[in-house]
Amino acid sequence: MHIAASATPTRGVHDGKAIDWSGSKAKERQKERDMAAYKRLRSEGLQPPSIDGSSRLETHAGSSHEVTGGTILSEKGRKRKEAALNDVFGSA
Repeated sequence: MHIAASATPTRGVHDGKAIDWSGSKAKERQKERDMAAYKRLRSEGLQPPSIDGSSRLETHAGSSHEVTGGTILSEKGRKRKEAALNDVFGSA
């Protein structure tokens, strides 16, 4: 039986580099926030393009078009852009 060195990350080195434990934990926390936000958005009937970034979309998106498109509109010209999206896709 052989076990790959990459299967034992607790030794502190992977691919010759030290493991960034604080960075890994921060990414895990962000992933948990994104997953929770994704579930909340889906329960509201919205479909974010991916799990990654869903917490940012949930916090900053002003319309359902922004959530489904995965892009936050800038404040400059927001009303004009939202009106154009509503004309094309229908009211949010």
